[in-house]
Amino acid sequence: MAGTSKKLSLIVLITILIPLGVYLTFEITTMNQNEEIIQSVYETQIESVLFSVNQYSNDYLSSRLSQAQKSLTGEDPAYLLDSFQARKFFQYFAIHMNDSSYFHEETPANIQTKILEVIESQRNVMEQLEAYLEVGYQKIEPVGLIEEKGILYQCLMMTLKSGGKSITFLGLLEPLPFVEEVLSPKMQEIAKEEMVLSLQYKENPEIIYQTDTLRNEIFVTSEMWLFPDLLVGASPKIFTMQQLVDDRLHANLVALGLLSTLLILGLTLIIRNVNREIRLAKTKSDFVSNISHELRTPLALISMFAETLMLKRVDSEEKKEEYYGIMYKETNRLTNIVNRILNFSQIEAGTRKYQFSFHDANSLVEELLRDYSYHLEQKGFEFEFVPASKSALISCDREAIYEAIVNLLDNAIKYSNDQNKIVLAVESVNNKVSISITDFGIGIPEDRLEQIFEKFYRVGSSDIHNTKGAGLGLSIIQHIIHAHDAEIGVESKKGKGSTFTLTFNESHGEDPSS
Repeated sequence: MAGTSKKLSLIVLITILIPLGVYLTFEITTMNQNEEIIQSVYETQIESVLFSVNQYSNDYLSSRLSQAQKSLTGEDPAYLLDSFQARKFFQYFAIHMNDSSYFHEETPANIQTKILEVIESQRNVMEQLEAYLEVGYQKIEPVGLIEEKGILYQCLMMTLKSGGKSITFLGLLEPLPFVEEVLSPKMQEIAKEEMVLSLQYKENPEIIYQTDTLRNEIFVTSEMWLFPDLLVGASPKIFTMQQLVDDRLHANLVALGLLSTLLILGLTLIIRNVNREIRLAKTKSDFVSNISHELRTPLALISMFAETLMLKRVDSEEKKEEYYGIMYKETNRLTNIVNRILNFSQIEAGTRKYQFSFHDANSLVEELLRDYSYHLEQKGFEFEFVPASKSALISCDREAIYEAIVNLLDNAIKYSNDQNKIVLAVESVNNKVSISITDFGIGIPEDRLEQIFEKFYRVGSSDIHNTKGAGLGLSIIQHIIHAHDAEIGVESKKGKGSTFTLTFNESHGEDPSS
């Protein structure tokens, strides 16, 4: 049985631990790959945020220029310059039509010169924008930077329609005021509490604008569509990317640890259950063997003496009486064994019923000793009864308590060896009535005291190897005592003997049977 248990435990271990080991190995080896995936996914998310910023700035300015185009009428350059409603978004601007360029009167001469240089160098862009317009597509195109008094202006070019003719608009827009007045609310809305958005020039690492205090390095940058020399950047507000990866890694490791713990706990429970089932199978096998032996002995004696009497091989009446007495005792013994098995079967099925009535514990034990004294004397035992000093009334099923005490007496006889003395005592203290049975036999090892009440269990000791028994007595006694809302306790020392104590609640009513 022990070998089978070890084999089954090993099989369970292999069945669970190998897949767990493979899974853990796979998770650990793919951690770097998972980090790259996390970084790639997060980077993609941030890039979509930056795309939103670019898209908003482009849509905002396009919509304003489209509205301004609706106000343009006629072909008079001066009138067009005055009526251009979008000029408040631009510090300086000009229009180009019929191969001529026209400036607002407030535009300084040096700015006009620089604008003309841009127009001259960007004629191919101008032609491309006109071609776009012909097919119904209007686009704003950044065409360089113009510096004036330390301020960098972004040149933006767009083709408009007025009076059926194409007009090229070129405006100078200062990026920072545009960002603060127009883009900032949108960037704040997009960033929320999760990230920081920032702006800086490509050639200058100094940040010119940010939505919040930048605690970490800029994680992702993207070129602004309308301001190619500006980079819009995004960074997690609370954590760095490495922290995000580490947190995810930590979460994965914790999850793996919990999974491993649960599997190990499950494995432990499975092994315990397997061992328990194997142990139960062994005890059941021992029970069948023991009960078969117990049944065989009285049956063999009854058969032998009955056959002797039937064949009239005994002439002496004294011998006949002796044989009849032996047959009677063995029949009673056989009846007790069968009753014990039937009682156990009823207990297992939950069908055993109890009839409660009031009984004096002193009287009950005295009556039992009168019935059992012949058996004790035949076994060579002396017994002592110590009654309670006063009436000790308990509510119980007389036959069941009788059976419990008889079982304890049988055990005391079986395991007494040469110390053939038994003491029964009744005590009434603090509304509790106790009945104790003490022997001076082989005792029970301290580490087995909690197991002796298990069904089919017998202490595996060389001292009781040849002692008959099925391992049901104490299990039946425990069930009876618990059904009486009472308690059973045991004190024992190996080689010194054992004391089993049944403790009941004392009753103070009248005996309903009287």
